[in-house]
Amino acid sequence: RTSMFLQQHEKSLDRFSLILLNDGEHYINDESVNYHHLHSTSRAGVRAQKQTSGRLKICSKSLIFDPIDVNLPLMKFSFESISGITQSVGNTFIIKCKKTIHLLENNIIGPYQYDTEEKEYLFTLNYSSITEFIKNVDELLSLSNMGRYEAEKQIKKIVQEKENDMVFDLSWLESLDETPLLELNSVRVTPLVLDHGRLLITKFMIYFQPMNKVSAYPVLKYPFSDIIRILKRRHELRQIGLEIFLEDEYKKLNSVFFAFQSEDVRDR
Repeated sequence: RTSMFLQQHEKSLDRFSLILLNDGEHYINDESVNYHHLHSTSRAGVRAQKQTSGRLKICSKSLIFDPIDVNLPLMKFSFESISGITQSVGNTFIIKCKKTIHLLENNIIGPYQYDTEEKEYLFTLNYSSITEFIKNVDELLSLSNMGRYEAEKQIKKIVQEKENDMVFDLSWLESLDETPLLELNSVRVTPLVLDHGRLLITKFMIYFQPMNKVSAYPVLKYPFSDIIRILKRRHELRQIGLEIFLEDEYKKLNSVFFAFQSEDVRDR
């Protein structure tokens, strides 16, 4: 059987983690990009000196560049600090930002470093359409200029649409004898992080597939044989939570907390 103990010790595929997001911020998507380090050649312009491959994380309140080279810091561009994103030549684009946050330089956890000088950052999309990318980011940028309530409402709508498009990958089932009994949207709640995804129940297992692939485990599996108790809980003052208590083969107790769209959905 799959060890629940191992599943609870998640390792990130890269240095990016949902815990790096601001309160109430959602991870939307990511893109394969090359970052071009700019070197000034004259007063008239700049030229690309070298480039670094990585992933550009598109979030509801920021863009985060996660370079493959772990000696380089992650760069976070808050939408509140971005003064513009424009297409350059071909599939390249420029982020003009008044304040950049540097994280995890040399892969060491430490205080955030703030660069308050307004700079331009040149990136190239490796695969996606530059037109579609600019359109999607501009939509998120515009939300930063709205009131908080209206912005959160629109972001919730974007996340909901993405959740509704998600289908559980049945290739992750443990056994060919398993038949899905129930599949629905849910949120795995952990300290400081809300992980949206798809919950699937069979007669042997509870599966959770995160909507965003930022975990070393694309699917979490909780065997019914390990479950010793299930309790209804409140989440954000609403009766929509469910806490599942498990015991692994080492008799170690653990629990997982899920939240649902409504009390009726949870009680199904």
